[in-house]
Amino acid sequence: MQKPNYNESVRHVCYLLDGSRTFAMINGIRYEDIDRYAYESGAEALKNLMSMTFDELHIPFLSVALSTRSNRGREASMKVLTRLIIPFFCEKWMDYFVKNRIRVRFVGDLELFCSVADDQKGLNDAIKRLEYDTRAFTDYYLIVMVAYDSRQEYLKLIRSQSLSADIKSLIDNYYGFNVPDVDLLIRSWRPRLSACIPILVGEYADIYLFPAPFQCFDMVPYKKIISDYSKRLKSKGGSFIYTKEDVEQIKMQGSRIKRSSTEPLLLGTTVGNAWLPMSDVDE
Repeated sequence: MQKPNYNESVRHVCYLLDGSRTFAMINGIRYEDIDRYAYESGAEALKNLMSMTFDELHIPFLSVALSTRSNRGREASMKVLTRLIIPFFCEKWMDYFVKNRIRVRFVGDLELFCSVADDQKGLNDAIKRLEYDTRAFTDYYLIVMVAYDSRQEYLKLIRSQSLSADIKSLIDNYYGFNVPDVDLLIRSWRPRLSACIPILVGEYADIYLFPAPFQCFDMVPYKKIISDYSKRLKSKGGSFIYTKEDVEQIKMQGSRIKRSSTEPLLLGTTVGNAWLPMSDVDE
């Protein structure tokens, strides 16, 4: 079967999902229903993100962070989240995975993630079965990070592998297949990073903040981010190649820095719910 015609500039996007509970509160959901609404609406938004990434933008690799190890203190919330894995990932979306030949892989502390589930063994077995049933697909890849902490994942990898192994072997052994470096790391809602940086492949990503809950993300900011990334300055042998437009933009940014070097500087602007690069604002 012929491979899809992939995006020329972006091969791997990592999205740090955040803001689902805030989204529920913004919509006036009753306190006792916040977790259920937050994660169910988040699941629908995740399906939309997959469709945008795979179907419309033809980006072959998508990593998403569902939960970190620090979330273990929110057992009630995590219990609601674990209840959605089987009905969405293993049932509702299975036809989509098969039709689009998407391989699904869960990484992180799966045992810790499943520990709060109503049926810990049942959830673990369902996830492993999903991975097994999609193992032959090579068109697209969905990497799901659960109970994830990059420091712990590095420790786990060091303990299980020879330190003399090359990087490709480490990546293959950790993910189960070769994964390219993350090109774009997008985080929703809060302007801080977390431990959800994909190990071995996430250290050199361009980072963007989408300052709204994950459910608000759509093709407008997605295409803007992709467009900005494709225009990024290219370097060769340590020397940057600047266009005339690049120089003018750098001068404009520099004048803002000189006016107030002690205040936080956002090199971009807000359009709707999205942070957008300066170069795209007037288009």
